[in-house]
Amino acid sequence: MDRRSDLIQDSKLDTQFDRGFTVHVYQEALTSLERRVVQRQECWRRESRIGCGTYGCVWLEKCVQGHGDVEWRAVKQVSTKPLRNGRQIEYSRELEAIAKFSHNKYVHCFIKSFGWYEGEEALFIAMEYLPHGDLEQYLSRATPLSEEAAGDVTYQILEGLSYMHNNGFAHRDIKPGNVLIKSLPPQPWWVKIGDFGISKRLEDETAKSTLLKGTLGFIAPELHELIPAGTPFAADIWSLGEISYRLMTKQPVFKSFGLLARYATQNHTFPCTGLLAHNVSTPGQDFISSLMKPAPEKRLTADQALKHPWVKQYLPSTVQHSLPPQDMTITSTTNSVTEAFAAWDSISSAPQPAKTNTLLPDKNRDRQQAQDPNLKRSTPEQVRGQVKPQRKGTYHLVQLHGHSSYINSVAFSPDGTAIASGSDDKSIRVWDAATGKQLQQLDGHRGSVCGIAFSPDGTAITSGSVDQSVRVWDAATGRQLQQLDGHRGSVYSVAFSPDGTAIASGSAEKSVRVWDAATGRQLQQLDGHSGHIYSVVFSPDGTAIASGSDDKSIRVWDAATGKQLQQLDGHSSSVWSVAFSPDGTTITSGSVDQSVRVWDVAIGKQLQQLDGHSSVYSVAFSPDGTAIASGSADKSVRVWDAATGRQLQQLDGHSSSVWRVAFSPDGTAIASSSGDKSIRVWDAATGR
Repeated sequence: MDRRSDLIQDSKLDTQFDRGFTVHVYQEALTSLERRVVQRQECWRRESRIGCGTYGCVWLEKCVQGHGDVEWRAVKQVSTKPLRNGRQIEYSRELEAIAKFSHNKYVHCFIKSFGWYEGEEALFIAMEYLPHGDLEQYLSRATPLSEEAAGDVTYQILEGLSYMHNNGFAHRDIKPGNVLIKSLPPQPWWVKIGDFGISKRLEDETAKSTLLKGTLGFIAPELHELIPAGTPFAADIWSLGEISYRLMTKQPVFKSFGLLARYATQNHTFPCTGLLAHNVSTPGQDFISSLMKPAPEKRLTADQALKHPWVKQYLPSTVQHSLPPQDMTITSTTNSVTEAFAAWDSISSAPQPAKTNTLLPDKNRDRQQAQDPNLKRSTPEQVRGQVKPQRKGTYHLVQLHGHSSYINSVAFSPDGTAIASGSDDKSIRVWDAATGKQLQQLDGHRGSVCGIAFSPDGTAITSGSVDQSVRVWDAATGRQLQQLDGHRGSVYSVAFSPDGTAIASGSAEKSVRVWDAATGRQLQQLDGHSGHIYSVVFSPDGTAIASGSDDKSIRVWDAATGKQLQQLDGHSSSVWSVAFSPDGTTITSGSVDQSVRVWDVAIGKQLQQLDGHSSVYSVAFSPDGTAIASGSADKSVRVWDAATGRQLQQLDGHSSSVWRVAFSPDGTAIASSSGDKSIRVWDAATGR
């Protein structure tokens, strides 16, 4: 275990494990003159799993003996096993932040920790349990908050960030899933910041936020390397602006990465449309736009934000008088990043115990009551049927409608008669490729379905989801055959091996896993990437696996041994899609850097760079290897000559980003899925 500060050591609990119970021993001082100290024990029993995230699980535990004021607690468990590369994960930063902000001075803003302890290859952090869950869960079932309620919640988060920043900490993953609810209407709103899993003590006040950590949709533009880096504090402030916007609109500020990029790099004004549509006041628009300035140094600091006229009205009067005066110029500018995939790492709500000791907010906190709105995760614009004008000679052969949200993935069956799709609406649907009729709906995932693939014989479909599972389904009946658990983050991509015996999956936990398709047993774990893995694919002969990652690299692995064979570097931003050529000699890739590239697999050399798109989310080779199709944030599908890089076709018609493209097995058609909730099937030769 790594070296820890006195603050961390003082919060360590004297712990024993006895027949399934966790026992803590306390040495407590007495006021009695008979004895100076007395030994007290608490015995805790694990009741249920609250949830799992990228870095561990959270358990609900009950004190069955010796409890004082607290009967229920949440316990976060994280592994301390060395990684495959031998590196030991360090948790000192998390423990220091938790111990620091559990002090009485700060506990009204942060989840309180009762201490930490160690077990066999695991670290445990005991925390207060809040049965109302987090803001993300609340927002998923409610209507937008009123401006007054949103201002109240925003102030409370901002107060916590001010404490953190003034103590040299940056959170780096501020999002609704990391803001937990202590009380809600009809009680006054009271929220607390949780999950210091990637918080960092900034010993050097000049440290720059060059490391991309956080959740897509809440990540500042400098972390995407769109603009020069700033401090991690400024990145937290950007994330708070995104939260405030979503509280009142149920929409992301930027609906595509391209919109974010243009705002950050081309001096576009902040988009106020969503705020105006919900009658948000001019001060409210000013506040959010001031938090989301493109340049980090131009954003308000936490202390400056607390003096903003919009948020100042939600401060208790005692706090208003104590704030130092700030010179501040506020300009009115207000724009949206679609959360491409949601990953969560916080304490989710579990079924509420029959008896809890949940405290009500301090009556002196002067919280305003708000209506009980239900806020759900933002979805794309309602654009079905509002197709932008098509170019002459470009029209879709078939449109498939039925999904109620973004369609993240699409695949043809091996015989070309069916199309499968996976969506943010958590469903997989199977369609007749010729008529567009829906044949099956496969339900079971608890989060967005990000990746799907048919087995080589067409009898099974595999899927990967934000719920961290890989599932296998009977393509004919829709029955679930397997659930493959093990990933500790959202599963973005899945692929069958050419012989159908194995499944590869790529995840937010930065690993590729290989599974036995028949038994569900894990065969391999491929570690090496330093960012989310958005795409995995087997080589045509099944001997290799290629993966594309948020770390800007493509890696090629030995499918049998897990050994890395190649690393293809050259992209300047996240790689969202990779595909092998039919002969296995080349790989094509699509990236947020707006390029499609072609690589020689054997030597790792780049052969082609195809420019013309904005961010590229998907690529696919034609079955004969002569063409490459690509889908982009610019709403188009393009077809390229694989040998020369010349653009052959541009297929227009989608009214939102194109997330996935796939060639039919005979190469005559291309299917595309989009944020506009539609799938379109095109003639590959004519673009019609």
